[in-house]
Amino acid sequence: MTDKGWCPIVYDPLVTPTAVPPAAARPTTTATAGPANGRVDALLSAILVVTSKNPVHSVLWLIGVFVAISGHYILLNAQFLAIVNLIVYAGAIMVLFLFVFMLMNLNSDMEPQKNKWLKIAGVVAGGSLLLVLVAALKNADMKNQLAEMNKGDIGLIHNLGLALFQDYVVPFEISSVLFLSAMVGVVVIGKKD
Repeated sequence: MTDKGWCPIVYDPLVTPTAVPPAAARPTTTATAGPANGRVDALLSAILVVTSKNPVHSVLWLIGVFVAISGHYILLNAQFLAIVNLIVYAGAIMVLFLFVFMLMNLNSDMEPQKNKWLKIAGVVAGGSLLLVLVAALKNADMKNQLAEMNKGDIGLIHNLGLALFQDYVVPFEISSVLFLSAMVGVVVIGKKD
């Protein structure tokens, strides 16, 4: 009896096939790619987004947050959401943010000095929000709320494709014609006479 994803035979053409030891007998490594590391990556990247002095570095750390969130989507068996999150947010929107920051030409010389009372008010507001979040999550029953990982077929790209091309094929084709006409319109408008 074998685990899923575990090959009982190691193939080497020069050596006779032998059985791979079960998971309990195999050496363990300290670095795992489980959900705990994904949470740590997401939280660390989010903290660095807020604390970075350079806005370009903040955008790059925000891309790290989106990659960690996409990893969580994959663990929850929602591959489509993970891919869309990477393409739309980590790709397109972050490139837009980078262009805006580069065009703004932010210099520390031109930055206005903030009042110390404004800084104190920001710290008090942030602390109040943290207090509300801790109070809201204190009574949450997290031990009994488990997410099923890699089970079921909800969120799979295959099922989305079946629904899109069987049940909603006419609206899908109408939207594709609409996008095609929009692209033709942009080319016509952008063409010089």
